[in-house]
Amino acid sequence: MLTTNKDTQRLVALAIDPARHDRMRNLSGDDTAAFAEITAAQDLVLDQQAIDLVSMARLSQHRNELADCSFTSPVGLPAVWEALHQSNKAESLVNTITDPEQRAAALAALTEVVAAGGDLDRAARLVNVAQANALTVDDEYAQAQALVTVSAAAAAVDPQRGEAIASTIGYAGCRAEAFTAVARALATVGNVADAARLASAAEALVGSIDDSYWQATTLAALATSTRGLRWAELLIEAAETAALTIDDPCRQAEALVRVAETAAMAGDLERAARLATAADAVANNTTNPFLQRHDVAARAHVAATGSDVDRGEAIARAIDDANLRAEIG
Repeated sequence: MLTTNKDTQRLVALAIDPARHDRMRNLSGDDTAAFAEITAAQDLVLDQQAIDLVSMARLSQHRNELADCSFTSPVGLPAVWEALHQSNKAESLVNTITDPEQRAAALAALTEVVAAGGDLDRAARLVNVAQANALTVDDEYAQAQALVTVSAAAAAVDPQRGEAIASTIGYAGCRAEAFTAVARALATVGNVADAARLASAAEALVGSIDDSYWQATTLAALATSTRGLRWAELLIEAAETAALTIDDPCRQAEALVRVAETAAMAGDLERAARLATAADAVANNTTNPFLQRHDVAARAHVAATGSDVDRGEAIARAIDDANLRAEIG
């Protein structure tokens, strides 16, 4: 009504009222309506012959304040609403996310749920938006990580599109991770030949990484992505080999724990226990107290993941740091 009547002064007053927007958020669950109201007010101000710069400044300031605090929920929440058949709610919540990396991740998660529901046209549209958001991330490595997530989501819609996005990623480790996600999607639909081709490409990329720590942790990530496939076992073996060559004790302990967790999730409990023991030995040979506590906490997680819950609980109870106990609880 205020927009139709061009009642600019009253609309601006409403659009910069934080208490009102708090009530709107409580009713709707997000700030979509508040952002729309601010936009409508700005449009009215700009339509005036003499633009009220003070009003524009106040509207912009309130929009920025709203954006800073508007998204505190997990990026997976829009996908949850989609799974509950609340599509409008899901997309409205995504639209309130201003950080491009978080928004790309939320869109990717939403895309996978939409694709699983069979609406491939909508899922393809979401992939386009997610990719565009990922490409606006300033940090190159963060952008590469965002594109890994987007390529995996795209593969659920169209594996060729997923491969095309993965091919644009500059960082070798991230590109390898993206190729692995697409390979898994291809294997799931029975395209074994292309899956094997991308798996080989990913393996070659990992081999080009000089740093043993990054090589080990990337291989572990790839093994997690291919869990249930025969290739995963070979990746875990390669990750273990790389981890054992790391010179720095802190990085080696972290890599060993990462590979141990991957082995436990894959059901290779013997390897997981061996690697956890190796990480323990590295931690005990260093004077870094945080490394020792972190390693013990991680070993507890490995033990519990490997179905040895009693051992995991026993290790957890031995940890002095309350935050670390909570982390593995």
